[in-house]
Amino acid sequence: MSKIAVVYHSGSGHTRVQAEAVVQMQPQAQPQTETQAQPQQQAWSLNSTGVSAQFRRTEAPAAASNDAPRSAATGDVATRIADWLMREMRDDRGLHCETLLTAAGAIAGYAIQQSLWESMIKPGRMAIAQVFKVIETGSGEAFFYGDVIDNMLVSPDPKHDSLWRAISATAVAEGGANLPEMASVVRHCNATMGTPQFGLPRLPDEHLPSMAPRTALYQLWRGARLFLALSDPAIWPQHMAQVTHRLMHATRDALPADLALKIVMEAAVPMSRVDPTTVPND
Repeated sequence: MSKIAVVYHSGSGHTRVQAEAVVQMQPQAQPQTETQAQPQQQAWSLNSTGVSAQFRRTEAPAAASNDAPRSAATGDVATRIADWLMREMRDDRGLHCETLLTAAGAIAGYAIQQSLWESMIKPGRMAIAQVFKVIETGSGEAFFYGDVIDNMLVSPDPKHDSLWRAISATAVAEGGANLPEMASVVRHCNATMGTPQFGLPRLPDEHLPSMAPRTALYQLWRGARLFLALSDPAIWPQHMAQVTHRLMHATRDALPADLALKIVMEAAVPMSRVDPTTVPND
């Protein structure tokens, strides 16, 4: 784990501190060359409303590639996805925390659905009807939901290794005291399927992401899946829980932990239900 210089900007002043890596980031696997590239300093900037955090680290630059995830052959899948997401979501102003967490949540929710397809339905262990309730709305969209997916997504029961249980523990550890009520999130999601309100996060205006969850999923799933495919599909949800944990931890100085949790889950719940035939995959 490398040292990271963190610069927080708020109001008229700033504070600079040295800290252990907020997100354990690794460079992508590099092709062998005769001359090894020299390390260079790379800056990451995380910002929310009136607050930004800049992370600086020194590493060998990643090789230029239009399909960067394919260069990852070994290593910690969750770390690689978190690192890749931070690169993908960065713009000239840095990283917008709410948008970063929305993207992570969207991928995490859909990864749960895809894990069920890949580990249960396609191998013939369970039939579609045993896993999903499928409805087609008046708009012609199909949605996949039900107890199996919701147990993996939002169950508080210790017998279910749900996304909610994993990252609500992160929020509590980071000081979150006003956690979102998941039954309300699920009810709203199910009630809006097939309407223009489906998948729109219910967040304060000043904390809305710059990208809707469905847009983030459509743009990022193909790349995220290349990393997830390095492991057993049955543990894709666990990898994405680790990704969201790392990114929530990384943004802890810019966003309250309970708000970060709500941002993730407001994206994860609806994206767990989308029709997989509409999501770019290969």
